[in-house]
Amino acid sequence: MKGLKIPSYKTGKVSLFDFSKGMSGEVDGKLARTSIADVSFNYSLSTGALKDGVGVKEFEFFVGGEKVRLEFLPEIKPIKCYFYKRFDENTLKSDDRLLVYASDKNFYECKLTENSGKFYLIEGLNFERVPQAVCYKLNGDDVIILSINSSFKIYDGNIVTVVEGVPDITSMCIHNERLFVTTGGEQTELWFSDDFNPSDWYVSLDQAGFIDFQDGRGRLLKVLSFNNYLYVFRNYGISRISAYGDQTGFSATNLFLSSGRIYPGAIVDCGNRVIYLSEDGFYSFDGYSSQRLLSDYDKFLFGVDNSDAVGKFYNGSLYISLKMKINGRIEKVMLVYTPSKGSAYVTKGMKVTDIEVLYANDFSKLVLLVEGSGKIGEISEKSTVFNRVLRKTWKSHYSDFGIDKRKSLAKITLYTKHGIELTVESENSKKTVKIAGSKNKQTVRLGVVGCSFSFSVNSQNIGDEVSKIALYFNYF
Repeated sequence: MKGLKIPSYKTGKVSLFDFSKGMSGEVDGKLARTSIADVSFNYSLSTGALKDGVGVKEFEFFVGGEKVRLEFLPEIKPIKCYFYKRFDENTLKSDDRLLVYASDKNFYECKLTENSGKFYLIEGLNFERVPQAVCYKLNGDDVIILSINSSFKIYDGNIVTVVEGVPDITSMCIHNERLFVTTGGEQTELWFSDDFNPSDWYVSLDQAGFIDFQDGRGRLLKVLSFNNYLYVFRNYGISRISAYGDQTGFSATNLFLSSGRIYPGAIVDCGNRVIYLSEDGFYSFDGYSSQRLLSDYDKFLFGVDNSDAVGKFYNGSLYISLKMKINGRIEKVMLVYTPSKGSAYVTKGMKVTDIEVLYANDFSKLVLLVEGSGKIGEISEKSTVFNRVLRKTWKSHYSDFGIDKRKSLAKITLYTKHGIELTVESENSKKTVKIAGSKNKQTVRLGVVGCSFSFSVNSQNIGDEVSKIALYFNYF
């Protein structure tokens, strides 16, 4: 008919070739890039593809080419792990040990240079609650110092020595041959022992002493030796102490004042920086100033108490067990952040309660304790917890792909190594399809109609790899 106009039919394509930006709650979903997740669990994103995140497997190591598995006592549970770096001066051999504080309030040890894998009770090494610990070279011998309340115990690998009359210790570290500790009570005092003698706490100008911090930065949480200085992390700030030689030359400088309370267990030395978590998010500290970090996760951390968060730096990545609020529900998760790549992802379903790094003479390990398991685990590249496969999810924000029109999401193409479940939603409809694994690119017809769309990838396999997702849609 003359004058009849037929609307032009158009097609569009959106490619998702890089998932490495992780998930974000910082921006409005409609403004977020399609490759940034609304939520994502148990997928590692650092390569740009969706791959297995980390998991936990039973701790094992090798001695003389023989695999050794731990045999922890079945009637008690491990509460916290400690690495005791030791060299035996009699045999002139390494004698590294894994120490465990257990539910019966005793300490047990396993020698990492022997192939038994058995744990043995350390007589006289018991505490009413979890103690602080630090390794030290005392009179030529490698010892581990463990402390709680107003005494500490020195274990030299054979004998436990009790030292009374020390401060009520809440954290401690060795710096310039002195033992520096934060204390209980009012928690404003930083104490230091006599040099070369962590057992001497007699206050004098040439022996032990303390610094009292009475200002607005709050209680002293953790003392840390970093980049040739001593740093005290406090409720709401960081103070730096120059502590060289005679104590009369000690000086303190306040460096940073935080608006959010800092969590002591989430202060982690990451080599060239200290990464820590506060109520208002993550920070990176270089010894002089703090910069905000991982702000995409602020929304998930807001209003969540992370006083029990714990973290360690291992093999180039930060592993921190904490809580996040996701879809209105607080869940225990672990954040894995690799500073060199600028990538981070979240694991869920592990419920890690303690993390420790073992730098033994012949190997290194990241040791994990999992809530309710009663086992000692180590980090694994497979997304499982003691052989239980974790469910993996990547879900996008809703997006109109920059075209504010009604349209049909016609098909999707992708590569997937193993079978996955794909769900596409619009404001009008929802469709779920199962896609088998293949070496070749696959095409899946959808036909979901709407203005804005969200899609999710779900899997419960080992060794997943999903990449090069492309969405094709039609509109007039």
